[in-house]
Amino acid sequence: GVQDFWGVDYAIDKPWFNRLNHVLWITLDSLPLLPSAVAAASKIKNYWVWSSFAEKELHKLGHTHVKTVHGAIDISDFKPFSPEAKAHLRKKNGIEEDCYIIGFVFRNQLRKSVPNLLQGFKIFKEKNPQ
Repeated sequence: GVQDFWGVDYAIDKPWFNRLNHVLWITLDSLPLLPSAVAAASKIKNYWVWSSFAEKELHKLGHTHVKTVHGAIDISDFKPFSPEAKAHLRKKNGIEEDCYIIGFVFRNQLRKSVPNLLQGFKIFKEKNPQ
């Protein structure tokens, strides 16, 4: 199962779960770790995480069977846009040169908590009313 923890947690306590040869590759990409993901670690035989800091944190908590497996990505396909390319994209899409573009993602992590993001955006707008 490759998923955020809340997408696979329903299966862990099912009677069939440990009869299967399984691996759960869990997205834990912020500290503190999701408490339910830590609580279930002893029930998951093959527990993989995407980030080494999550592995280290789980090891500190006694779950030494947890391993880091990074995603299979050929980073040569990803390159930053040149300033000229950025300017072209902004012009093409009618985006002013001096405006901010803000992405908003809802995930089950403290660093992406909706109330925290809204509070931070309010402070940003107060400091940058234009």
